[in-house]
Amino acid sequence: MWDLKCCPIIMITTMSMTLLTMSVVIMIEDFILKALIMGLVFSCLAGPLGSVMVWRRLAFFGDTISHSALLGLGLSLIWQLPSQLILSLFCVGLAIILTLIPFRSKVSIDSILAIFSHGSLALGLVVLALMDRPPLSLTGFLFGDILALTWEDIIITALTALGVGALTTLFWRSLLTTFISEELAKSEGVPTLAIKVGFAIALGLTIGLLLQTVGALLMTAMLIIPASCARYLSRSPAQMVIIAIGVGALSFVTGLWSSYILDTPTAPMIVVSALGFFILSRLAYFVKR
Repeated sequence: MWDLKCCPIIMITTMSMTLLTMSVVIMIEDFILKALIMGLVFSCLAGPLGSVMVWRRLAFFGDTISHSALLGLGLSLIWQLPSQLILSLFCVGLAIILTLIPFRSKVSIDSILAIFSHGSLALGLVVLALMDRPPLSLTGFLFGDILALTWEDIIITALTALGVGALTTLFWRSLLTTFISEELAKSEGVPTLAIKVGFAIALGLTIGLLLQTVGALLMTAMLIIPASCARYLSRSPAQMVIIAIGVGALSFVTGLWSSYILDTPTAPMIVVSALGFFILSRLAYFVKR
């Protein structure tokens, strides 16, 4: 069950996020408003997924899928198929493969992730280089274009967040038991392999649907950094998820605001904001100890 006890950190984060959101909404233009809404919705999606990735030390798992997605995107352009569909299928398929491979491999998981990440990224670059006029630059792939969002992008993200949130709530106990102690989960009759594959599908679908919008850098950073911040500030897994959502949302708000004021690139500024919150959470952890 979810532990929904409020803590001061969550309240402060929520109040700060709300005040910043109100101040930004009053004076920003439409394209920044869309980016802000996307950031808040994406944070609700990244909180649960990122927390599980931090628990299981799967930071490079998301990185591998994001980098490998360049190959799927290149293939969709060559075959002239819908890029969103092919990219989503590619990421989901790769996530399932990476989940199942360790069961039958003598190679360590970090080596497998490195092989897939660098190999697929290189193949993707080769595929794009073979095109006369590739419609995608490496910069666009890494950083996306969060200021060029459409309402359709936001709706897709919101629906994905609702689906992931509903499934996380429904299978919370099984998910928690599986990723904290797989032996205990098996003894309780939890289908651990199905839980792992389900998580892989959710993560792959999220990356596939949003990669072209937010970019590979922002995608992996906002999955891992807010959850890592929450690890220092939380006392239970449920609190960690809630705080990760709050830190992610606050990072988007402050990053967009700073980018707007300083006229700097948006996606890197959001990541820098998240990094700042991580440093603060680390300091708070040491002070508390």
